[in-house]
Amino acid sequence: MNPFYTHQEVLNKILESFDYSKSVHCLEFGSGEGSSSIFYKFAKSYSNLSVDCFEHEEDWMDNMSKKYKLENYNFNLVNWSNINYDELKIKKYDLIFVDQGNWNARIETIDKLMNYSKYIILHDYCYYNGFTPEIGYNPDSNYNNFGKGSFFEKYNEEFSISSFTDLYPPTLIFKSKKLF
Repeated sequence: MNPFYTHQEVLNKILESFDYSKSVHCLEFGSGEGSSSIFYKFAKSYSNLSVDCFEHEEDWMDNMSKKYKLENYNFNLVNWSNINYDELKIKKYDLIFVDQGNWNARIETIDKLMNYSKYIILHDYCYYNGFTPEIGYNPDSNYNNFGKGSFFEKYNEEFSISSFTDLYPPTLIFKSKKLF
């Protein structure tokens, strides 16, 4: 496994937990080998699973689409600064995976769609607590904090939040308190 794909195990576990005798709807914000390969595997196995992927880089999206597109796994080119979230709010989702290239767009995605999904997985959440590649890892910092005093404290009313791994880049799981 690629060491940067720290989200793969939890993504697999959540997708394995769904009842595919019913329709299952997922969104993927930011395509990549780590997440797209897993969504592809599940979409190929379960026709009741639909995945809509949103990507901003056309060449990258074309490459990923050629590799992973299926009838029930669609790729959409978007501009993160003017994506129409209202079109996505017409239904509820079982899972939203958030790992797009724009850091601000990640939080906007969560904020706009947080009441529309059972689970949200956020990859690389340490960035919001001050970690950047330029600064590097500081063992005395609390980059993995998602509780009191963290950037993510504002989401604790709507979600049960847990961190899947202490490895970098870490992955955060939001489980809706209202949609279960």
